[in-house]
Amino acid sequence: CPPDRLVDGNAVINQGSALSSLLGPLLGSLVYGAFGVTPVLAGASACFFASAVMELFIHIPHTPRHTGASVWQTTRADLAESGTFLRQERPEILKYIALVSAFNLLLSALLVVSMPVLIKQTLVLGDTWYGLNQTAMAAGSLAGGLTAGLLGPRLTVRRSWLTLLACGVCLMGLCLLAGVGAVAAFAVLTAAGFVLMACAALFTVTMLAHIQAQTPATLVGKVVSLLLTVSLCAQPAGQALYGVLLEQLAGGEG
Repeated sequence: CPPDRLVDGNAVINQGSALSSLLGPLLGSLVYGAFGVTPVLAGASACFFASAVMELFIHIPHTPRHTGASVWQTTRADLAESGTFLRQERPEILKYIALVSAFNLLLSALLVVSMPVLIKQTLVLGDTWYGLNQTAMAAGSLAGGLTAGLLGPRLTVRRSWLTLLACGVCLMGLCLLAGVGAVAAFAVLTAAGFVLMACAALFTVTMLAHIQAQTPATLVGKVVSLLLTVSLCAQPAGQALYGVLLEQLAGGEG
């Protein structure tokens, strides 16, 4: 992908992921409700098979390396090469990786853990309400990807603080949940979730495109893999943290 189209490319990937998150549960629930679990499993198997076949026709240009080293030796050498690059040539990318990891640790984990607790236990609303909330959040992620594609090069790291500010405003807006009815609280919670997911998509696309632009082509895969690994490992840690906090808060209320 040309350097000036990296934001667009990442936005398309984000949109595809968000669209599948939006349509997958909806279609799955409709098929499951109408025909049971067997057609769902059959359809999923067919989709996996079709994906495997389609990947046979994806050709990514590359230059094979014939070093004679084992897989583990190659992996160790690749990690050492990317680590040296990050420490000596682009130390700011390490800060970006830390920032994305903190984003996953504090915000993504909060949405995953707190939403079902707030909707089902605190507001005492049913599964239908929770499904609507999850659909709105998936739509927010899709909207963020579309916005990233429209803004394109205007999305820069220097302006990424605006998305973090919007996330903070939404979280503060959740204070409106106190003292209102269940339906009104659900509306505020769902609206905040929509905006948070849109901002998360914008932030992720911006950071990923910037890191790809600042990394040599031979190291892009290794550096992005490091980013995804560290940031994804941060999310379950955040989920465990919020799980303990919510349990403590529930115990204090009791």
